[in-house]
Amino acid sequence: MTLPLGRHLLNRYRLEKEIGRGGTATVYRGYDPLMERTVAIKTFPPHILGTETAKEQFTTEVRVIGQLEHPHILPIYDCGHEGNTPFIVMRFADNGSLANELTKGLPTLERVAEVFDQVARGLDYAHQRGMIHRDIKPQNVLVEASGDLYIGDFSLAILISAKQESESQQTTTGTAYYMSPEQCRGLLVDARSDIYSLGAMLYEMTTGKRPYEGANWAEIVVKVLQEDTPLPRSLNPNIPDEVQDVILKAMEREPSERFTSAREMARALQDLKAER
Repeated sequence: MTLPLGRHLLNRYRLEKEIGRGGTATVYRGYDPLMERTVAIKTFPPHILGTETAKEQFTTEVRVIGQLEHPHILPIYDCGHEGNTPFIVMRFADNGSLANELTKGLPTLERVAEVFDQVARGLDYAHQRGMIHRDIKPQNVLVEASGDLYIGDFSLAILISAKQESESQQTTTGTAYYMSPEQCRGLLVDARSDIYSLGAMLYEMTTGKRPYEGANWAEIVVKVLQEDTPLPRSLNPNIPDEVQDVILKAMEREPSERFTSAREMARALQDLKAER
């Protein structure tokens, strides 16, 4: 659902420009006159939270994530409902996302290690508090002009939690290119699912290609579940063997064979950088 530009949510947040659209949400650049700052506003279709219980749980979950205070997690400022449309107000990152950065070419190994150090710190902080992201991908790693990074869009975790609270079922949702096998199957996931997604993101950062491609969501999911992804070095022979090993370990089909934490994975990359 697209809201008209210039509209004020809760008689406060002005929608200025649509800056992104996905399967479950639309993102606007907005303005908060009370705090005199530019913000990002994510709106969701009215039907996505179909019950009053789900709406209440949505607000509860946003408040929980809003309490995640970490230098590498995008702050949430507010949330609410405009009519039947739920929305979240967040910090506006002024330099786009890591996905934008990747359109300029493959990053250096030093930049890769820097990205994973910052993202892993934020993700570990969330994991230690029982929060699984479920949609780690370059589009959800936001970049400041300073080069600092933020993990954005914990909204998928919010929506899944709200739906489960009202429907008592696991929901298979996410971006198929980066989803772990267990997430593709609709199973309950833990932090190791996010680590798989980090591995898929590292694959893309070092090869310029996503691990699996397909014509639609279902085709990609089948490949994730049944096919071995091409070895990274088959796409980019300049990738060190050790970096390929990090990718493959993070993307093991069996969760117990992956890194035990995002920080462990990031340290492996930092150690490789130090050795070179």
